Amino acid sequence: MLKKIGSSAFVQELLGFLFYLYTVFVIKTNRWTIEGWPQDRDDAGESFLLLFWHGRIFSAPPIHFIKKPKMKAYVLSSLHRDGRIMASTNARWGADTIDGSASKGGIGAALTIRRALKKSSFIAMTPDGRKPAYKMTKGAIIMARDSGCPIVPCSYSASRAKRLRTWDSFLVPLPFGKAVTLLGEPIFIPKETDEEGIEKYRQIVENKLNELMIEADMRVGRNDALLPEKKG
Repeated sequence: MLKKIGSSAFVQELLGFLFYLYTVFVIKTNRWTIEGWPQDRDDAGESFLLLFWHGRIFSAPPIHFIKKPKMKAYVLSSLHRDGRIMASTNARWGADTIDGSASKGGIGAALTIRRALKKSSFIAMTPDGRKPAYKMTKGAIIMARDSGCPIVPCSYSASRAKRLRTWDSFLVPLPFGKAVTLLGEPIFIPKETDEEGIEKYRQIVENKLNELMIEADMRVGRNDALLPEKKG
């Protein structure tokens, strides 16, 4: 019954609107800082891919509200009902949605991303698909290699937040705390990179995403600043 209700376009739009309101509320009621935003690339209109784990999608909205990027923002979103809710939310803070995922709409999404990267933009996307969490697929590496645009890894954390018991350990920020969004240096993938090199860079970016996530957790004083598989 709940799945049927959730598949309604009206309900998805409503939930997207409510999620947007909550996003604004959380950003405005937290002491939120952003470090590492590639301002020089933004000023010059030099496109890039902005990557963060699925469980840390709150990395992106504060960038819009606090940094106010000059370049157009696009968000890669799945065709699943959760993706439709996020698409509704993204539209309200000025980002266009690129429909597709690793399992559905992948080819069309890749072509749309390539066109967008030629128009001075940044593409926000989660490279860990559905499962397992914190494991990057190679799609973003290939996209960065073929487009010549770098990957900018990103993560966030908040001192007051709820970690959900989902496959991605989704972190929901709560109001009235401190929060931080951290971005790493742009990572360029050479045009001549072969399959072996793709795996090498995939591991480099995956490690950097995990490092930023752990550092963000530690910066706000969270006591669970470890990857789930390393706990215990």
